[in-house]
Amino acid sequence: MFDFVNHEKFKNILTGVQSLIIAIGIIVGGLWTAKTFDLKKEAEIAKVSYEKAERELREKRVVNISINPSQMTIPNEKFRCICSLVEITNVGNHPETLDWNGPCFRARKIDFDDRGSTKVGPATGDMLTVLSGESVACRVAPGEMIRVPCLAKVNESGLYYLRFTVNASVAEQKQASDEGLRSFVQWSGSAFFLVQ
Repeated sequence: MFDFVNHEKFKNILTGVQSLIIAIGIIVGGLWTAKTFDLKKEAEIAKVSYEKAERELREKRVVNISINPSQMTIPNEKFRCICSLVEITNVGNHPETLDWNGPCFRARKIDFDDRGSTKVGPATGDMLTVLSGESVACRVAPGEMIRVPCLAKVNESGLYYLRFTVNASVAEQKQASDEGLRSFVQWSGSAFFLVQ
């Protein structure tokens, strides 16, 4: 027959199991909710990163600078000259306006002491010509290469470090900053050259 005590005991056990299942369900639901919202946040971050990368790729700003130096000795002069043809190539997909204000081309003598430590001398050098007449800026289209002759007067033979640096125009620097790209756009190229 039906035992009333066992029925109460069975009911109490089922009530406990039901409470336990509900508690586990709430915990699993909470974890799932936290993970879902976290994934949505990650998706937003990924979308913003993708849009920034796409914009940077679309407005890729890359200028390669190579220095091709040679030595020139002027008759009846004690100094020598480092003549360099600097090639500036816009390999990006954004036209660049280069600002010629300030020192662009510099040569520094490299000396070594008895311990092999490097000592770098003062800078010397200048651009031989300014592009486009009296212009202080030059526009370089994507895929275009320009050549700039540069000259540095040096007083002694030895190893020299050559560096050509040019900035983007102030307007383009502001535009890059407004677009969230680098706030200061500058390109440079360097080379070593042995003066005999």
